[in-house]
Amino acid sequence: MIMLRFHALFSDDVREAYQWYEKQRLGLGEDLMMCIEEAMGRIAGSPLIGVHITDTVYRILIRRFPYAVYYRVKKKECIVVGLRHLKRRPLVRCRTC
Repeated sequence: MIMLRFHALFSDDVREAYQWYEKQRLGLGEDLMMCIEEAMGRIAGSPLIGVHITDTVYRILIRRFPYAVYYRVKKKECIVVGLRHLKRRPLVRCRTC
């Protein structure tokens, strides 16, 4: 397993998505968090599992939700840089990539 570090903007993205889903239905934000945590486990277990976006940036889809996590692969760690909603301006690159 490789170590994961989280960019501050990723935390902001997650908080915003969590709050939005909790407003839609109580507990749905918690479901999103579980799916994000599952994706983090997939990244930590196999960093090259995602789609190669640039030289060092990869993207992995979140199950059940229209989001993708963007992350950079380094030798001994992955830096998780962003969470993007895929149906809101999906062609715009992650702001921290």
